[in-house]
Amino acid sequence: MFLVTDVEATIKELANRYPATFVAEAWSPHRPLAIGIRDTLIAACPDLAGTITSALQRYTHRLVYQQSLVEGASRVDLSGAAVGTVSAQAAAHAAAKVEGILALRKAQAREDHRKPQAAPREAKQAVSPPPPTPKRLGLADLKRAALVRRGL
Repeated sequence: MFLVTDVEATIKELANRYPATFVAEAWSPHRPLAIGIRDTLIAACPDLAGTITSALQRYTHRLVYQQSLVEGASRVDLSGAAVGTVSAQAAAHAAAKVEGILALRKAQAREDHRKPQAAPREAKQAVSPPPPTPKRLGLADLKRAALVRRGL
């Protein structure tokens, strides 16, 4: 299992090496990738081979990437050249994924809206700490208290 930072770093590196094919920012327009580009990337980037699969999975599950998969759109290779088109089946699958992602986000936004708001930090810090517990008396303290009580 790779760390999120490793996968994100791989995506950024792919965007640096192949700017006509990949974008680092999840909100920027994406282009549909060629079928089988994973094998091409592993051969072209052996230094990234350990994280390419995870990075491609993260990249292709982005909302903007899924939205780019419309029927007839050109798929691109590493140089950015068109090497095929998005099929109707792939476009329908992507449209269903987009619908699911948007529904999930809407449900999460509703849930976040229902949660009670946390108290501001200043209010939490203004609460005074509980009073310290009294020190336990030892035998010497008890003897001294007894002498004081007797008036000695």
